[in-house]
Amino acid sequence: MSEKMVKEKTRIYVIGNSHIDPIWLWSWQEGYRVVRSTFKNVLDLMNEFKFFVFTASSAAFYEWIETCEPEMFSEIAKRIREKRWAIVGGWIVEPDCNIPGGESFVRHALYGQRYFKKKFGVAAVTGYNVDSFGHNGMLPQILSKCGLKNYVFMRPGLFENKNIPENAFWWEGYDGSRVLCYRLPLPYCTDGGDITDRIDETIRTVKPPLREAMCFYGRGDHGGGPTRENILSILARKMRNDVEILFSSPDEFFSALRRRKLRLPVFRGEMQHHARGCYSVHSEVKRNNRKAEELLCTAEKIASIAYLLAGIEYPQKELTEAWKSLLFTQFHDALGGTSIPEAYEDVRNIHGEVLNKGSRILNSAIQALASKIDTEGEGIPIIVFNPHSWDVAFPVEVEDADGEGGLMDEKGQAIPLQRVKSSANVGDWRQRIVFIADVPALGYRVYRNVSSRSSVTPASGELIASDNTLENEYIRLEIDSTNGYIKRLYDKKNGVEVFSRDSCIPVVVDDHSDTWGHGVDRFRNDIGAFGNAKVKLVENGPVRATIMVESSYNKSFIRMYVSIYRGLPYVELKFSLNWNEQHKMLKLSFSVNIDQPVLTSSIPYGWVTRSRNGEEEPMYKWVDMTGKAVGTSGESRTYGLSICNDCKYSYDANGSEIRITILRSPPYAHHQPYKLDPKIAYNYIDQGWQEFSLMLIPHNGSWKEAHTIRLSEELNSKPIVFVEYSHKGTLPKCWSLMSVNRDNVIVSVLKKHEDSENLVARCCETNGEETEARISLPAIGRRLKIRFKPFEIKTLLIPRATGRVKELDMLEFSR
Repeated sequence: MSEKMVKEKTRIYVIGNSHIDPIWLWSWQEGYRVVRSTFKNVLDLMNEFKFFVFTASSAAFYEWIETCEPEMFSEIAKRIREKRWAIVGGWIVEPDCNIPGGESFVRHALYGQRYFKKKFGVAAVTGYNVDSFGHNGMLPQILSKCGLKNYVFMRPGLFENKNIPENAFWWEGYDGSRVLCYRLPLPYCTDGGDITDRIDETIRTVKPPLREAMCFYGRGDHGGGPTRENILSILARKMRNDVEILFSSPDEFFSALRRRKLRLPVFRGEMQHHARGCYSVHSEVKRNNRKAEELLCTAEKIASIAYLLAGIEYPQKELTEAWKSLLFTQFHDALGGTSIPEAYEDVRNIHGEVLNKGSRILNSAIQALASKIDTEGEGIPIIVFNPHSWDVAFPVEVEDADGEGGLMDEKGQAIPLQRVKSSANVGDWRQRIVFIADVPALGYRVYRNVSSRSSVTPASGELIASDNTLENEYIRLEIDSTNGYIKRLYDKKNGVEVFSRDSCIPVVVDDHSDTWGHGVDRFRNDIGAFGNAKVKLVENGPVRATIMVESSYNKSFIRMYVSIYRGLPYVELKFSLNWNEQHKMLKLSFSVNIDQPVLTSSIPYGWVTRSRNGEEEPMYKWVDMTGKAVGTSGESRTYGLSICNDCKYSYDANGSEIRITILRSPPYAHHQPYKLDPKIAYNYIDQGWQEFSLMLIPHNGSWKEAHTIRLSEELNSKPIVFVEYSHKGTLPKCWSLMSVNRDNVIVSVLKKHEDSENLVARCCETNGEETEARISLPAIGRRLKIRFKPFEIKTLLIPRATGRVKELDMLEFSR
């Protein structure tokens, strides 16, 4: 046979692997043992078959082996040097790829890739999420800036999304970044026997211009990996000599593909959908994940400021440990809500550890900063810290205050305050106040809670409230006193009726799908709604007015607090829900009064425009619908509504209706085709109490002009309020670390560099527009001018003293 004919043979790269779920239908402790036994089996096979190659992801697994079996770890290191053990993924685990925040994906690579580089001298070049249920459209940029130039996935399969190219293609992010991508045509695991049929099936998937494919083999999910029988069957299949079969790795496959320089198709944006129900099942794990992500980012920022101003040691090790623990819980079957109850006991404990550690780090930094701030003056000093890179005006609440007194800023200007119910039920001993804090970017302001109101001027403007109406200078809101729905939301400034009919309706949907929601695109089989409402005005003061709505459905109960604030153009909704239904879903329906609607949803570190076809979709912190509205004077205008959330991840939209998905209640870990036995009492998900918040932002023009992204960030990372004692200090009463001159550029991260005493800032362009921004850091004498491509994320190294600011990759190495 000629050399040319050999080269033109179909080439099958057989990839020995074991996709291990470290936590799913078992505890993480069992997953730990499975990793150990699988890796031991693989090393034994390598001793027997010198050509055998194994592929494994997940830095957490290697760290387990390093900790408890150092001899095995050394043997793995040897096989990596021999290029017989291939490291892929470069992340802590294989997470859900829609629910985590954008920064979490960066940290998966930051800590995972650095671990591999430190321990083995190599870093992964192939991203690897073979079992994750969908992949957000910002990942190509994150992957490429973390040294991952290739990507392997399996879900969604071809039967779930035919728009994604069948096998190999370029995946392009919204900023233009590209990674070479391969969708597995067949499952990533096999049984332990003869895999000849799997190889033949793989051969049949090869279509021009490709003449190569990857065939994954090995027992997976609960580990095990390749077997001796697998390998012998591959050798027997090679003997037929009709195709070329290579024991290999994904890296080798992609390298060969690149060498051929084929004109492969390009796919831009998100790759969805598999298991649409996983984004709304198990509210607790999703809420705790959001809280932990936000807390760690805030703790880093405040710790960085304390490191600069107060000279305290930056808690690098503690923050790294906290992040790695959180990232482990983002494994796709854990964060996706599809694991067993015992697994969620483990995850709850890990989240508790992370939240405790993050809170202690944040408290230490705040206490250190407060000790350096000049707080002398009349009354009780209240310091408000702003963790965002823009000035905020946001409501804050604080205990240990004088609710009968007044409030002043550092210039002696009167600030309206309102006494509200204390968390303690001990009379006047503990008092709680609410006020609107106006705090500069990444800085703080000292307010003074004085004992007398004599120096306090009356607040301008008014809040008008009754048992079913709320009104400020921006909006008028009416609640239907019978059913508890929002009957009317009127934009006074623009003369627009925001809703076309009753909205904020708690709709109950019949849902007999499995825990993942397999096979379901739309959850719209409505069977009822909450009603029998009790509506009552519970707050009416100079700062906030609040109506409490209590309603019920069957065995379930919901309490909603609807609030508006003086001087703020949005509605705050706080919910306490006691859910006691099974095989049902709860959605909140909002009907926006617009024509030609365009639906935009946030995703990690970005946003995407989607269809309004009633299908269930993942979201991140906000969703918006904007179109054409007619004002009371008859003119047509661009108008819309943004809905921000603090812990929900799913919605559907049909026409001009948005339905935020609150929860689903299937049994734990029910997977089709298993049929539930009516004689068995199953343990159902999301039973009992939970809390969540929404923010409604009616807006003239687009969501960009309404600063929806900023407001969603403020809802999730609120200003930090701290009651201090009066003392002298070297720091002023009001201070800001930085300013950014463009509304569409935010600094999402401020932390200490992994390899030096300098700082790292992560900056994001948020509007999808090419932008030149100026960032000023007067505290360290820095003024930066930076150009951003649309959706671009930049990582900057900022020297504490002298030296040039330079751009890094996301692993914090020089580009």
